[in-house]
Amino acid sequence: MTLDERGLFLGVMPSATYTTATVAVGAGTRLILYTDGVTETPAENGDLFGVERLGAFAAREKQKPPAVFADALMAALHGFAESTTLQHDDITLVVVDVAEVGSLP
Repeated sequence: MTLDERGLFLGVMPSATYTTATVAVGAGTRLILYTDGVTETPAENGDLFGVERLGAFAAREKQKPPAVFADALMAALHGFAESTTLQHDDITLVVVDVAEVGSLP
């Protein structure tokens, strides 16, 4: 499932207003929160990494723990861009696995 809420990043303007959305998630759900710098990472030929590549990556790498997944995604972005530097846009990435109630140590 994709939740497509767009807007300014938090804290950029004190008077900014934001839309809200509510989505029920259950145990075993992985949340991948990212800025457009992830999907707009360009290849040398001008193609963008895009939502489809991100979805395919997420499906392929879903068994990795969140931190390992995030590192692997950053490596995939560098590989896609064929560069050790990405672009001038920010990349913010948060990966969270929803645990079952009472399953935390």
